[in-house]
Amino acid sequence: DEGRRGLERPDFVWHCLLVSFSRRGGSKGYEGLILDRSNYDRVTFDELRLLDNETFIARVDLALRRARVRRPSRKAEWLSLNARIVADMGGLATAKEVALAQRGGAAKTAFMRRFHGITPMYARNIWMDAYHSDFHESIAIDGRIKRVTALLGHDFSQYDEHERFYLDIAHEAELL
Repeated sequence: DEGRRGLERPDFVWHCLLVSFSRRGGSKGYEGLILDRSNYDRVTFDELRLLDNETFIARVDLALRRARVRRPSRKAEWLSLNARIVADMGGLATAKEVALAQRGGAAKTAFMRRFHGITPMYARNIWMDAYHSDFHESIAIDGRIKRVTALLGHDFSQYDEHERFYLDIAHEAELL
């Protein structure tokens, strides 16, 4: 239910970027940025959109540091670039419309990959978190899963191959 409510947010794309960056490198950042309402309110798109780039980056960097997000300076720069992408699309509502209008999982993943700092795993995670039907059979391949894969003696050069490996196992075990 929480994931589906995320799709209803007017700031869906921006919120997903914040969630992704807050989690990247550890979950403490999520608690400090997303769950701390006063800190979150400092980095909403509406709060930041009229700021010059230098002030934007400084404000976001401070909020990310307060939240204990890893690599705050880098993520503040990415968010600045991503804010420009959202603005160039026409704002939050249009960005959400464009995201949801993508047909199929590959197109939705590609849409999210256009944002700076969004890796293939996070591009999928965004949609998985929203419990979008195109991603009901998806697995986020993170560092822990990659270590298990290596212990099993496998090495995948493509994300899709790696994901397919685990989806096949899940089907064979009748988990999906």
